[in-house]
Amino acid sequence: MKTTGAVWSEYLNSWPEGQWFDDSDETINGQSGDEFDLDIPKDAVVEFTSGVVYSGPADQEGTGLVKHFKAWLKTRGTTTFVVTVPKEKESELRGFVKSIKGTVH
Repeated sequence: MKTTGAVWSEYLNSWPEGQWFDDSDETINGQSGDEFDLDIPKDAVVEFTSGVVYSGPADQEGTGLVKHFKAWLKTRGTTTFVVTVPKEKESELRGFVKSIKGTVH
């Protein structure tokens, strides 16, 4: 699964108190580690293929991280893109995004 730092941070910040994940293989901009700073750059590339989300101490089985993330994505009313455009087209893209009530980060 691949997402942006902005979406990953939104996902993690949406969790209720006491929920966590374990046994994951996430990387941020190609770097892996046991502990990541939650202040992930919005344009970072976050990738993962495994992990288990636990809803609390009583949850012994958990839910697969990819499955949990995909289910969460379906609850959102927006989609996030990372887009690369030629410099000379930047203002045109920003104008278009704003015209459809989108935001540019």
